[in-house]
Amino acid sequence: MTTVGIATGAGRGMGLACARRLAAMVDALLLVDVDEAAVTAAAEKLVAARHGAAVEPFPLDVTDRDGLAGLAARVREIGTLRAVAHAAGISPSMAGWRRVLAVDLTGTALLAEALRPLATAGTAMVCFASMAPMLGGADPDPAVAAILDDPLDERFPDRLRDAVGPSIEDSGHAYAWAKRGVHRFVRREAIRLGPAGARVCSVSPGIIDTPQGRQLPDRHRRPGRRRRVRRRAEPRTVTMRHGICVPNLGEFADPRQVAELARRAEEAGWDGFFVWDHVVFPYGALEVADPWVLLTMVAMATGRIRFGPMVTPVARRRPGVLARQTTTLDRFSGGRLVFGAGLGFTLPAEFGTWGEPVQPRVVAQRLDEGLAVLAGLWSGERVDFHGEQVTAADVTFLRRGDHRPHPAGAAGRGPGDSASHRGGRPAPVR
Repeated sequence: MTTVGIATGAGRGMGLACARRLAAMVDALLLVDVDEAAVTAAAEKLVAARHGAAVEPFPLDVTDRDGLAGLAARVREIGTLRAVAHAAGISPSMAGWRRVLAVDLTGTALLAEALRPLATAGTAMVCFASMAPMLGGADPDPAVAAILDDPLDERFPDRLRDAVGPSIEDSGHAYAWAKRGVHRFVRREAIRLGPAGARVCSVSPGIIDTPQGRQLPDRHRRPGRRRRVRRRAEPRTVTMRHGICVPNLGEFADPRQVAELARRAEEAGWDGFFVWDHVVFPYGALEVADPWVLLTMVAMATGRIRFGPMVTPVARRRPGVLARQTTTLDRFSGGRLVFGAGLGFTLPAEFGTWGEPVQPRVVAQRLDEGLAVLAGLWSGERVDFHGEQVTAADVTFLRRGDHRPHPAGAAGRGPGDSASHRGGRPAPVR
């Protein structure tokens, strides 16, 4: 018996990473991707790596019903379907709301429909979903759920819009609804496949270790700058500390619940407890809590564990107010505040909604200048700063003792953004 595996979205990223694993588990592997050049190149690399399976590229749009029928026919020609890793999908930044729904949810249902007749005892299918819908907590209204459970209906996008409202025309909202639909679809598909001895599940991953992900640090490094390596005569012992990071939205928008979770984390021996810093979440309408209120509750509920925001977009906060918040909370907690700073997530939602600049370089400059002012205000020294984006004119914040927040680092997203190199070392204030 020749076993056959399928990896969708296999031209790059998660799909390609799955393909590498499957290549050592099946006799023949079909790589599916809408990008013919990418999937062909991926197949050539896998063949050259000699993973064991006979690898074949299969250019295909997962929303193409006829193309999927051809994929199923090819599997029949080769052997018995053993494994499917369905990673094909598009993020909110890649297309409009209709296309997001079509690829991420309808495409999943179409793929399952085409392959269902091939399922036998031992066949396994994994569909990649997302954490986005999980953050919303409760299941949708039954009327909306009924529409979401019928993604193959020709009027599916319009019916869902009529039920949910115009907010779904935001690609981020559509993405969250599509992935919620994937979760629900997989549960029903498991019942359909069970009698044949086949299995299906969905996974909602975090950061995936792929070549593309590992290249990010190189893209963000300043041109011409070399990393200096220090040699040590003796090996150094490093203590690893472990922390928990929770969103400030959905089920975690309840300050009492977050405080209780932090208390239990400290009791269980965790070293850190961190919360997101969002004011608007782009992937659906969710309750969002102020992170500094949550962190205050964490400080009150604990006595040892370090805590802080992960991370605060300094560019959308006034440095003077932020300095007061951080120093006050750090003093109250006995010096346990760890301050993480960054550019922010989904600039159009978090910044553009309020009429703030969304250009990454402008936001990065505001971050740099904001960190410079914060460092000065935390020091207790006189600050007279006049930047292009931030001003602090002849001001001094008094310090009490040695307490000041611990800067954990600044995170950036865009290539070439100066803030992505800050690394937790604020620029000097003159």
